[in-house]
Amino acid sequence: MNEYLVNCWNCAGEYDALSAVWCNCDPRNPTKLCPYCMHCFCSATKEYLLGFWNNAPQELIEEMNLLNSSAGQLGQILVAGGLITAPQLIRGMALSKAEGKRLGEALVSLGFVTAPQIDRALEKQGGHQAQQTPSSPTIQAAEAPGGQDNLPVVAAAVPHAAAPSFAKAPSPAPLSASSPDLVKDAFNNILLVALKKQASALYLERDAAEVLVRARIDGVLFKLKTLPLEWMPSICDRLKKLAKLNPGESRLPQSGRMSLRTGEKSYDMIVQTLPSAQGESVGMRIIDRDSLTQDLSRLGLEESDYVKLVRAVEGTYGIIVLSGPLFNSVTETAYSILNHLVLKNRKVVSLESPVTSALSGVNQLEIQETQGFDFVQGLKTVLNLSPDVIFLSNIPDGETLRLAARIASGVQVIALMDCPTTFQVFDRIRSFSVNLAQPMAAMQLVMSQRVIRRNCPHCIERKPITQSLAAEMGHSNDEIHLTPEVGRGRGCSHCNDLGYSGRKLLFETLAVDDEIRALVLEGGGQEAFERSSQKQGFTSLRLLHLKEVARLASSPEEFIRCAYPRPILKRIYRVK
Repeated sequence: MNEYLVNCWNCAGEYDALSAVWCNCDPRNPTKLCPYCMHCFCSATKEYLLGFWNNAPQELIEEMNLLNSSAGQLGQILVAGGLITAPQLIRGMALSKAEGKRLGEALVSLGFVTAPQIDRALEKQGGHQAQQTPSSPTIQAAEAPGGQDNLPVVAAAVPHAAAPSFAKAPSPAPLSASSPDLVKDAFNNILLVALKKQASALYLERDAAEVLVRARIDGVLFKLKTLPLEWMPSICDRLKKLAKLNPGESRLPQSGRMSLRTGEKSYDMIVQTLPSAQGESVGMRIIDRDSLTQDLSRLGLEESDYVKLVRAVEGTYGIIVLSGPLFNSVTETAYSILNHLVLKNRKVVSLESPVTSALSGVNQLEIQETQGFDFVQGLKTVLNLSPDVIFLSNIPDGETLRLAARIASGVQVIALMDCPTTFQVFDRIRSFSVNLAQPMAAMQLVMSQRVIRRNCPHCIERKPITQSLAAEMGHSNDEIHLTPEVGRGRGCSHCNDLGYSGRKLLFETLAVDDEIRALVLEGGGQEAFERSSQKQGFTSLRLLHLKEVARLASSPEEFIRCAYPRPILKRIYRVK
C-alpha cells in the first residue's frame, strides 16, 4: 500500500496523507486532517501548501481534481451540510462517471443519503448558501405518519470510508425556521458519532458564542464539536419531544428518557435539560442495552473475587455494597447480578433514581422525591411485595442505611455507593452518624470497581520508568522496581490515534468478617484495614492496576488519572 508521509503544519506530527481524511472547510478545495491534532492545513502558509502538492502522489492529485469539479453545487452543498463526507463524494462521483448516473442517484444507490435529502440540497442550488452541519456519518430516524416521531427511534448507520472527522469549518449561517430537517440531521449525526465511539454520556452545553458538544468515553471527557448557538433551541425542542418533556419549560431542569436503535444495537437514553446563566443545556446518559447485563463469570473478576461474589449474592440475607466512582460501569455490574438472581428464580424488586433501563424479571420502582417517594418510603413500600432481593441504586443517608439493615435480617439487600474504594465505603457509612452496630452486622460484602483504558497493542511504545514518573505514580525511591518498564500507545489508525484501545474492569472484593466489623465500629484507620484485609487475600484496585502497568497493558498516565489512595503498608504494593 502506497504512503505519502508528511508532517502536520500545526503539531509537526508525521502522518500518511493518503489514508488521512479530507476536511470539510471548502468542499472544492479541502485539505487533509492530521490524525493527531485533528487540524487540516487550509490556513497553512503558502510555502507549506506548495511543498505538499508539489510532492503529492498522482492518486492524491486525482482525488483533489475530482473534488475540484464537485459536479456543480450539489456536491458542495451535501459536504458542507454534513450529509456526506469528502471521501463519500469521491466515491459517488466515480460511480456517477462509471455508470452514467446523476451524482444524486449515485449517492443514494451507495446509501450515503436519501432521496429527500438530495431534493432538499437541489432546492439550495441557484446561489443559496449551503447550511453547515457537523461532519459525520448520517443517521436516519423512522417517523410515524403525519411527521410525528415514533419511539423507539430507529436509526440506521450508513457505511462510511473513514472515521468521523471533526475539522474546523467556517461558521454556518443561522438556521431559519424553515430548516428543521437540517437541525434533525445535525443532531442525528452527532448522536451517531457518540454511539460509534461507545460514549456513555453526551453533553450539549451553551457558551457565550457557541454550543460545545462533548462525550464521555471510558470515563474520560472528549470534545467532539462546536455548533452554532442558533441551533440550540431547535435541538432542545427536538430532544424534549423525543424524551416526552414539556417543550415550553426552559427555566427548570427536566428529566426524561428515549429509546434508540442503530443497526442491530439498542440503546436507552436518559435526557436531562439544565437551565444555566448562558441558557438551556442538555446532558444525555447513554445505556447500551446489549452490554448492560452479562454472565458474572465474564465481568473480569479474579477467581477468588468471583467466588466471594457468587457466594454472597446467592445468600438469602444481608447487605452487599457495590461501589465505584461515577462513569465506571457500577450499574452494569449491579444489573448483571440482578439478572443472575432472576435466573435463579429469586423475586427481585429495585428502587432506582432514576431507573437506568428495563430489566426483565425485576419489579423496578423509580424514586420520586418531589412526590414524597424517597428511598425510605420506597423500602417500606416494597416490603409489601415480599421480595427475596431488594436493590437500591443509592444509600443517600443514615435513615436509609438503618432501615435497609433492619430489612436485611430476612431479605438480601444490594446497594450502590459512589465511593472510589472499598475502604472509603466504610468512611462514608461512618459519616452518616447513626448507630452502626446493626448495619455492620448485616454487611456481607463490599466490592469496588474501576474502568481502565488499555494500551493499543498496535502502537505501544516502551520506555524505562523515571524518578519523576515514579513519584507521580506514588512510588517511593525504593519502589521503582515494581514497574521498571512502562508502555504507552503513541496513537495509530487502529485506535483512532488515542493510544488506547478497549477497556478493562478491575475489582477489589472484601468479605466483611468480624474483624472488619470491629474495625469499623472502633474507628480503625487505613493501616488497620490494610492489615486485616490482607489476611483474606484482598487485592486492592491500586495493586491490580499496577499489575496492568507492569505487563504494559495500561499506561502510567492512566494509572495516575485514576488517583488511587496510596497504601500505608509497603507489602500491599507487591506485584506478582
